[in-house]
Amino acid sequence: MEIDEKTIGKEHADYASHMNNLAGVLQDQGKYEEAEGYFRKALPIRKKTLGQNHPDYANSLWGLAGLSIKLEKFGEAKSFCEQAIEILEKSLGQDHPRTKDCKRQYEGLLSIM
Repeated sequence: MEIDEKTIGKEHADYASHMNNLAGVLQDQGKYEEAEGYFRKALPIRKKTLGQNHPDYANSLWGLAGLSIKLEKFGEAKSFCEQAIEILEKSLGQDHPRTKDCKRQYEGLLSIM
């Protein structure tokens, strides 16, 4: 991340993408709090640089939703999922695999709430 900060800056879409990817790796390693920090840092950068209707912004929301489920923050997870689904449906369509995966996660969340 330090190299990114020096070469492209902290407000670049690629910087946010790298943070989002790092958050996913940390989540897979069970480092949930650290992952949450990176997801939450990537989210506003993606919103600012790509716009709130971009599928990559939705991916950050979706990532936060999955993490929120693991942290049993179900209300937050529901909100993140709903936002991500709305964006993905508009930007990629209802039949896109990413949209379908996000909807499956949402349905799974509803079943445990």
